[in-house]
Amino acid sequence: MNSILSNLPPSQRARFTRIQASIRAQFHADRTLALQSAMLALLSSTVPLHSLTPLSRARPQSKAAQKEREGKFSAFLREWAKTMDTLPGVRKFLEGLYCTLRLMARSEHQGGAGGYRVEWELDDAVFMESAGEEFMRDAITMLKGILGFSDTLPANEPNASVDDTSLVDIALPPPPVLGRNRSSSDPFTDPSTPPLSASPDPSIYMNMQPGRPPGAISHGRLWVSPAELTNPCIVHLLALFPTEIKKSAEILRFPLLTPDRKRDVEALATATGDQPDDQWIVLASGRLRLTTHYRRSGWRGSILFRLLQWLASLVGG
Repeated sequence: MNSILSNLPPSQRARFTRIQASIRAQFHADRTLALQSAMLALLSSTVPLHSLTPLSRARPQSKAAQKEREGKFSAFLREWAKTMDTLPGVRKFLEGLYCTLRLMARSEHQGGAGGYRVEWELDDAVFMESAGEEFMRDAITMLKGILGFSDTLPANEPNASVDDTSLVDIALPPPPVLGRNRSSSDPFTDPSTPPLSASPDPSIYMNMQPGRPPGAISHGRLWVSPAELTNPCIVHLLALFPTEIKKSAEILRFPLLTPDRKRDVEALATATGDQPDDQWIVLASGRLRLTTHYRRSGWRGSILFRLLQWLASLVGG
């Protein structure tokens, strides 16, 4: 193919290049739509906590449910934590999840969520482009089916559909297959660029629209934390994360609300169903804010657990 192209007149080579670019763009667009379709189908078929056994679903705060949840969550971390060095999107997702769980387990006066549930706004591209369809399936199943998060689109977003190409700003290229060298005549490979050795960081595709403030997320999906997770359960889940994630994750705090400010926020949430933008904190992946919804009773854990947590807070734990 290369020898044939080299013998063509420049005008015909230019025409071939345009056709090649058109085919490549259409391929990426079709693949993006296929991923969107697969993700929406997965979201609609996954029910919170339904990846657990019926007994654990009926008693999500029981020790049996906690043990099952930890086992499946640990399996997810073992599978994907080993890819963090080559797949930056996976690392950012795990860092964001770690920060979210950490804030959920902290009291309000420590800058945590306390008895409130949280909303994690996360771009769909994090699931679709971090590590392919397998990661998307495992991450959504873990987040929704095992931990019990629920998902919804923001109030100002249009309803999602398979044909809604606005879920991501641009058609993203697929993660490259590691160790695979393609022929330079492959129409889906830029002949001027050598094969990549690592997956692209999906964060480079976010925040690309003009006028968007830093940290803003394009068409983010809201993941609402479950009411059933207790602080002891969250602490056990946090202990399962790789040490590398624990060290690299940012230490963040929610802004402390004065009584007057708290009343204003709750009044706005009641009137409009939303909260002020200054209530968001930016994570490694997406951003996070408190909701006005409460967690289920018993979220603090036993008196002994609370005593141990209080002692740990005295020494900076």
